[in-house]
Amino acid sequence: MPEQPKISIIIPIYNMSLYLSRCLDSVITQTHTNLEIILIDDGSTDDSLAICQDYANCDSRIIVIRKPNGGVSTARNAGLDIATGEWIGFVDPDDYINPKMYEILLNLNEPWRPIRCTGAVELWDEGHAGAAVWSKLYWTQHIKDLRFDEDLLTSQDMLFVIQAGTEWTYTPEHLYHYQNREGSAVNSFNARRMTSLLAWDRILGIKPTYRKHYAHSLVNLLHNATYYQANEYIRPLQKKALKHISYNLNLRGVAITCFPKTTLAIYKKIQKIK
Repeated sequence: MPEQPKISIIIPIYNMSLYLSRCLDSVITQTHTNLEIILIDDGSTDDSLAICQDYANCDSRIIVIRKPNGGVSTARNAGLDIATGEWIGFVDPDDYINPKMYEILLNLNEPWRPIRCTGAVELWDEGHAGAAVWSKLYWTQHIKDLRFDEDLLTSQDMLFVIQAGTEWTYTPEHLYHYQNREGSAVNSFNARRMTSLLAWDRILGIKPTYRKHYAHSLVNLLHNATYYQANEYIRPLQKKALKHISYNLNLRGVAITCFPKTTLAIYKKIQKIK
């Protein structure tokens, strides 16, 4: 019987002691057992490091790295630098995965494709988590020179996924469980979220045809800034969104009916586009 290919699973961790055991239990019990589980503690101040070390003491497949706090991109890059598997996957420490996730991904049709992707649950309803790095399994040779952009505080996943390309094979099964936490990046609005505009500058340099996706992102940013009453960001986003929409796009597909009254100018502008 041929040996299972080794998968390196990179888990960046910062102050996740509440969720970490659930995450690690779902990883160490995978039916695909040839794993290298790389835990990067990014300067946690809670019990996360102690939990990592306890698991490493019980499972020889686990490698624990402790580093000063530098953000999720630096932690994932530290894992990429030492990964030795033929395939690489990412799991966030407050999430968990189906016990057969990696077995299923490795055995998908079109085995020549270097990226395998699964659906996810708890991510804006059930669906295809296309822009998420954690919903995929990457052939190491395909991404060996690729790293996360450490200048970005958000949208790092989206940029990495687009840089990696679209040679995917996909299962609609919902094998990844995403924890949508209060206070997480998707449930707040601050200067971090605005760095997604820098990510889009870089994405459009790679994929100019993604301008409609960019417009959707602008409108969603504006909606979120308004919802969370991040008033200092609303005006700049309105100007940028109106300019971009006027210049480039037909956005009739945007869910404009969910917009608050404070985005009425955007609403009216989109309504006029034919």
